[in-house]
Amino acid sequence: MDRNCFVCNSRFPRNSSGRPLECPAQRLFFSIRTMKTIPHNARICFNCRNVYREWKSKNEAFRLIMEHFEEKSGSRERTLSHNSESMDSIIEISTTSSSTSSCHANKPSVEEPAVEIRFDRVAASHHQCCICRAVDPNSTSVISDEDRDLIFMRQHIFVPKGARCCAKHLENKRLSYESFKNLIIYDNELISFTSDEIKSLLLKYQSALESEKQIHFEQSSSLTDTDYYNLIGLTKPQFDKLISFISDSNIIHQSANRSVRTAIGLLLCKLRLDSARKALMANFVPKNVGFHHIDRDTIIKNHTTTIAKELIGGGRDVAIVVADGTYLYVQKSRNNIFQRRSFSIHKHRSLLKPMTIVSTTGYIISVLGPFLSDSTNNDANILKHVFFNNMEDVLNWFEEEDKLVVDRGFRDCLNMMNRLGIEVAMPSFLNGKKQFDVGDANRSRLVTKVRWIVESVNGRLKQFKFFNQTIQNKALIKSKPEDRELAASMLALVNKRNEVQDMILEKNLLSKTVWKKIDSSNYLNFPMLSEEELREITFGVFQIKRARSYAEEHILTTDLSSTVINYELQTCTKIPNLIKVRMQSVHSRRKSYESTIHHSKDEIKGWYCTCPDGAKVVGCCSHIASVIWYLAYERFQSEERPKPSGTYISLVDDSIVLSDFYDSSEADDSDDDTNDNEH
Repeated sequence: MDRNCFVCNSRFPRNSSGRPLECPAQRLFFSIRTMKTIPHNARICFNCRNVYREWKSKNEAFRLIMEHFEEKSGSRERTLSHNSESMDSIIEISTTSSSTSSCHANKPSVEEPAVEIRFDRVAASHHQCCICRAVDPNSTSVISDEDRDLIFMRQHIFVPKGARCCAKHLENKRLSYESFKNLIIYDNELISFTSDEIKSLLLKYQSALESEKQIHFEQSSSLTDTDYYNLIGLTKPQFDKLISFISDSNIIHQSANRSVRTAIGLLLCKLRLDSARKALMANFVPKNVGFHHIDRDTIIKNHTTTIAKELIGGGRDVAIVVADGTYLYVQKSRNNIFQRRSFSIHKHRSLLKPMTIVSTTGYIISVLGPFLSDSTNNDANILKHVFFNNMEDVLNWFEEEDKLVVDRGFRDCLNMMNRLGIEVAMPSFLNGKKQFDVGDANRSRLVTKVRWIVESVNGRLKQFKFFNQTIQNKALIKSKPEDRELAASMLALVNKRNEVQDMILEKNLLSKTVWKKIDSSNYLNFPMLSEEELREITFGVFQIKRARSYAEEHILTTDLSSTVINYELQTCTKIPNLIKVRMQSVHSRRKSYESTIHHSKDEIKGWYCTCPDGAKVVGCCSHIASVIWYLAYERFQSEERPKPSGTYISLVDDSIVLSDFYDSSEADDSDDDTNDNEH
């Protein structure tokens, strides 16, 4: 054998015989460089080989061409299970074959039968990720044999042994589910399989089929994110985080047939395993629910909205929490005492009452109870019980001047909370009046602007399917840069009088003679407003959502895009740009309210409504919002926006509706009977 390098003619070291020129790309490179024909047994030294590598690294385009050439030249000679560790042996199997045959020259060569099958395959290179094709990634790993088999069996894609991928595609040293979906096909070619390899594949298919489970939580790649969410109501990362709390528990024992992941997964699929429930109660619940799991400063810093801090806390760093009771419906009990104590006269059914305490962002601080639901277990008495018994060390959690936001059902515990130094924010009471005065209505609006979050949280707790459907963005609470400005605007109006109300009383505008009916289509002095400008008037979206319902009832049609709508309104003969609309009460057919609006051609100046909440100027009632919404926005919209609820009433029969043909004598008989009864 020649001991000199074919390229530079330098002599090989004593302990080396050089490197064979078997790679077609290398042979092409050195053939062009030396202008010689390279024999099949040519060998090169280490330095010449480095020259080739350095040239290839500096010439990106040529490197890709060379690698493609290498892939194509060796594609028909690759097999499913190569035992060589180097990429050279992956590309050129003939080298291994020749060296093997030379070692056994004295033994007869027996060719093993093989079959060629066409398959899609991914690239196999030390320099490229076979999934995203990133060139020279920072860190790569060889794809495991288990993942290669899984890809081949599930997707019928051949992954050559030694193929590499980026570290970002791995989860616990296995390919992630997303990586399985994002494999890039490099080529479609004939792959040669020996009889032993085909037998091995069939055995792997059989083993996979026997071990396949319908619901399999062991490997994260076995279920999609959608499967996780539909089965257990949690995303894959949320489920993994939950398992991290239970993995060190001694309550659930690992076995060949059951693991912690499987047990918790089946529990969340509503297959109630008592041991999993105990593990959650022992390890997960204490760290995530209750006053002891989160301190007061964390609530102030991370779970208090800007709106709540400005409106309720006066801009100070105090804890602001919202409390309310909710319902858990239960079956009737055979035990008479329990049945009486758990029956709610208000709901007319048996139920229990948990007390939910949340932050103003919707973060659940604690859920206390559940409590009985008879008359002695109202919201106020439940809250007294919590503080008198110092449940969850609540007295040490709160500090003086902290704020508790509640509804009117907590009125009987106000004195107790004040003695504890905790300030209570609660909507005002009518106290025998027909309407709130301006100040009370405004202050109540500040409370309801913050308190609604507990209703949203209770809705999530009562129906677990909330976590199994798309969560609307409007349910998410987050502080925005304009929240501070919004809070300042609301606070600036708290002590302001209602100028329209004063105008009506001073100028005696209650008389019907100073008003005349007009057609809204001819009333063009009303300003045009955008949805954003409407929200600046209402300080929220609730009234705007209710506006359409009031407008449909006022116009007696659900087709608000029609051009023949007669929206009845009245204008004042004494004061220009003062209009009035009579709106039907949503709760009673016998009640209606007069909504009065003062405006210019460019803006809304003020409003007043005769409904109980209609005198406030911090926002407006739904009746006022409906009039402004229709006259300033909706009537100018050309796009049809039908609502399915407009057709519901037509689907149900109404006994008060009579046909044109009926027996008048029956009506007369009925009248006679009525008269006889009256006498």
